[in-house]
Amino acid sequence: MSPHRITFLVYKDTLIEEHIAGIPGDVFIQNELPLCDDRAKTQIAKQFVKFNERCMIRLLGDMRAYNYVVIPIHDFDHVIYRIRAIDFDQQ
Repeated sequence: MSPHRITFLVYKDTLIEEHIAGIPGDVFIQNELPLCDDRAKTQIAKQFVKFNERCMIRLLGDMRAYNYVVIPIHDFDHVIYRIRAIDFDQQ
């Protein structure tokens, strides 16, 4: 249900998540969101809707600001933002 491939390492009875690069959600909202133009804010809102639907389907449930990262992808004339969960312990 996610466009992202999830990689895990298993060691005995421990499941370890891969490191997911990006800006932590709370840091992005405080520092980066005020610098975004209206077009970027609209695109981010759309990403949050998609993200919320994926979280409901995957039963993540607890989506606090530090449980996701915002991944900026720089294009020639604008930045595309993707949102990715980083806390899978509730699945």
